[in-house]
Amino acid sequence: MTEEATLTTRLRYFYRKIRFPLGIAVLVLGAFLSISAFAAYSPLLYDQPFSSYVPTLLGPDCPQNASCPANYQSATTDWILLFVVSGIIIDIIGIYMVAVYLVARRRFEHLLKTKSKAEFVRNLPEVEDLLWDLTPSDEERLLQRKQELRIRD
Repeated sequence: MTEEATLTTRLRYFYRKIRFPLGIAVLVLGAFLSISAFAAYSPLLYDQPFSSYVPTLLGPDCPQNASCPANYQSATTDWILLFVVSGIIIDIIGIYMVAVYLVARRRFEHLLKTKSKAEFVRNLPEVEDLLWDLTPSDEERLLQRKQELRIRD
């Protein structure tokens, strides 16, 4: 990257570098919220590890020793209902992020291993479109492959 890069360009570059780990983290967070919500409204509330943290999320009226009934309704706010909705939404976002990256990675690897120069040149616009969903190191690999096949920009 050049020193003249704007903040937006640097943020976009950073996001491209961490896209896949970020997608995994979002997916894990959504799964954690969904599983916690399920455990709060089931007999799993009394088992470990749920008994150590789910009762604290049920509200201030719930004793901290997980003696709340599984269908406990706090007099104030029931944060678990928020976990149900947000967990599902975050899971969908995480699944989308991971799936887009993996599909783009698979297609990019297939197109990059093409032996024929004519086929590579024919698929070059698709390969360049796939780079939006991949890392900056993949862009360098594409440039190296173009040099190997002696293709000018």
